[in-house]
Amino acid sequence: MKLSLAVVLFLIISCQSTTTVQRSPSSFTSKFESCTQILKDFFISNRELTEDQKDLLYQFDQAVEFEELEAIHSQMKQWPKKDIRLFLGSSQLAKKLNMTDHEADFYVYRIKDGGLSDFDRDFLGFPRKTKLTALNEYRKTGIEIEGMIENPSVNTYKVVADLIKEFYSKRGKHAVVYDHGTQSSVPIEDIRPYDEQELYPKTLYSKENEKFYTIELRFGGKLEVKFDESLARTPTNHLGIEITSPILDKPLDREEFEDLVQFVLSKTLKEYPEEGGIHIHLDAPDITLEDYVSFLKDYQLAEKRIMSYFEPSKTRLVQPYLITKQIETLESLGQPKLNASRFSKKIEMIRGPVAYSGRHGTVEFRLFNSTLVVDKMRTMVDFSQRFLDLSLKRDAAFLRWLSSDEPLENFFKL
Repeated sequence: MKLSLAVVLFLIISCQSTTTVQRSPSSFTSKFESCTQILKDFFISNRELTEDQKDLLYQFDQAVEFEELEAIHSQMKQWPKKDIRLFLGSSQLAKKLNMTDHEADFYVYRIKDGGLSDFDRDFLGFPRKTKLTALNEYRKTGIEIEGMIENPSVNTYKVVADLIKEFYSKRGKHAVVYDHGTQSSVPIEDIRPYDEQELYPKTLYSKENEKFYTIELRFGGKLEVKFDESLARTPTNHLGIEITSPILDKPLDREEFEDLVQFVLSKTLKEYPEEGGIHIHLDAPDITLEDYVSFLKDYQLAEKRIMSYFEPSKTRLVQPYLITKQIETLESLGQPKLNASRFSKKIEMIRGPVAYSGRHGTVEFRLFNSTLVVDKMRTMVDFSQRFLDLSLKRDAAFLRWLSSDEPLENFFKL
């Protein structure tokens, strides 16, 4: 395929216009990867699948059970590798797996070699406990769990970090614990939530509050173990703790984190629903200001039903006026980009039960009480993913439910 000068110039300009969010030694790598992706997308779009391959692609993207994919893999086995790569590059389902180039090449190799083993499926990120359709609505997710440690003189943050390391290492994700010393340069006696020092006696603090550990995983991913100021008023002989998940790129990553909660954290930590919560961050890098305002107004319409179902504690910042305040602030800003710095600084001061983070490009659900029960946590994440997705799509059935008096139980049936 010969490229005209105009096409070459377009590709060069496209690469030059890519920007990176972070300024670090890895920013060049990120820019290079963005440019490489532009080139790949261009060449894929300029190669054509045959009509038979397009029919098979439709079946591939509509598959519900993995067995349906296996039948398609057997037909693809005789294809040239470049055709399989083109097929996967054109597949919406394959894109939802967020595969790296290495993983995509591995997928092609396994198809040519006769199919995927259970290990291969896990490596590529296919969900184990849910149907393939779970990939269609999945957004990259981050979960923060706030709880308590009992008898902190023995059960320290380091003990919890080591247990997390052991869990992931046993699953082939060689993990390393890093001790960052302290997460704050503020003297421990001066740390008080909301500057209300008189409400929080010094006896509720210890040097352990300053500790900050990360657990870094092979193939990427990082968890955090640390203190959070909202957990200052724990009972005697208890210490507040926050666990931050790695970025859960795929449904399988989320399933694995749920296993961590069920088999490790629930047996090590204690819930603290009176003060602690679960915060769910959902990837939304392309959300527009108009989209986000519509989402907030949808939340307003459903708020009473949401509160009735999840019953958040009074400390979960669920006051309705905070949603109204966000909408008023947004509409007063004109039409900036949603992640514009002047927007982010203003709106992140009014977080409330849901919030947008310009720094991370995420929508955060903050209303849920702390829990270590996996089924409850799964419902919280499912609700958050589904509500945001249907709101952004302006789904007709969802909009009918919003305008009705139907309970939240009916929302889960949409």
